[in-house]
Amino acid sequence: FGTAMHSTKLSRPFVLVTAYLGCASGFAPAFTRAANRILRAPAFEQPDVPACARPRLFLRMLTAPVHLGQNLGELFDTYLEPDASFFTAKGGVNPVLSGKSLPRKQVHATGTWHRAVHIWLYNSKGQILLQKRSDEKDTFPSKWDVSVGGHLSAGDTVVEAALRETEEELGLKIGEGDLAFVATVATTVAGSSAKQGAFTCNEYKDLFLARYDGPAEALVYAPDEVAGVAWRDADEVEAALRKQIGPAGEQLDGPLIARPAYYLDALFPALRRAATAAR
Repeated sequence: FGTAMHSTKLSRPFVLVTAYLGCASGFAPAFTRAANRILRAPAFEQPDVPACARPRLFLRMLTAPVHLGQNLGELFDTYLEPDASFFTAKGGVNPVLSGKSLPRKQVHATGTWHRAVHIWLYNSKGQILLQKRSDEKDTFPSKWDVSVGGHLSAGDTVVEAALRETEEELGLKIGEGDLAFVATVATTVAGSSAKQGAFTCNEYKDLFLARYDGPAEALVYAPDEVAGVAWRDADEVEAALRKQIGPAGEQLDGPLIARPAYYLDALFPALRRAATAAR
């Protein structure tokens, strides 16, 4: 390792082998994240970056802090609260940026509006992929949830976040053309966790569908974020989620993260149309 660090060239195979050895040594989350950061770095995409700079880039990235579950200091762009027009427009309207970015922990502690992507993977059998969240998560640890879900970091576009989160959480590389937009919804949910404490998640969610006909076992998920994945019948999932909506529309606790009725009303008809077309 030391010899390689002083070489004049750092290759993708070296990074991958280093990550593999790290995983074999029991440091899977740290090395997976470090390797992912490195392979995404501009030095590996742009040939005009001097080769002599790559070892320094590798060392800086490899020794950067690795946060299990998530980095509570990660900056999120924040948004203005939705008004009535957001809820009456089909598919929502474009959320309005506030012009401020705040750390993740503060956003959740204060209930500041921010933005996330939800990607629901479906197959031609009428199933959807559920993800069980890691117990390291700062919100809703160990709950079953959407196939892929992630926040927009400061400066992200919605599509950038959707593609990145799908690859980081499930090891599944997709393109923009694989995403089918469903709707943008605004949701509010509160809770408490050991990592975050009390939180209120006021969030604009951009919902997407993406087809995946492979086995759940083939997905290589990030163990610090995802505890497991499983295919489930879409009708059964919808029924379970609707049971977690109270008589006054309140979201009830259960095995899944509860979603409001208007979220489900946008998602499941689109899912059924997509699954039917895929058969």
